[in-house]
Amino acid sequence: QGRPVMINFWATWCPPCREEMPSMEMLYRKYKDKGLEILAVNVEQNGRAVVQKFLQRTPYSFPILLDSDAEVQGLYNAYRFPETFIIDRNGNVVENILGAIDWTAGPAFELIKSLING
Repeated sequence: QGRPVMINFWATWCPPCREEMPSMEMLYRKYKDKGLEILAVNVEQNGRAVVQKFLQRTPYSFPILLDSDAEVQGLYNAYRFPETFIIDRNGNVVENILGAIDWTAGPAFELIKSLING
């Protein structure tokens, strides 16, 4: 709580997931010092091995978490990928986005900017 958060559920085998990650990185670099947190939650059972290999090829600076047992995935009922939840400073889910998008423009970008600016 206290800062806007994007929780993104993804997998290395998911082409749309991989496609949207560069724009997530740009968004994170632009707004991390203003309070935005991005948590990319990998949902693969063998996540540790495949994510490590993936990040060696394409490193990202936002946190990438492993949910090999699908605990967090189950809490959010996220079973289609990528799926992103945008959470406001009070911990409320204000948007649920299914599918890959460009995080540097459009309605989701405007929502995140408004959450950051108060």
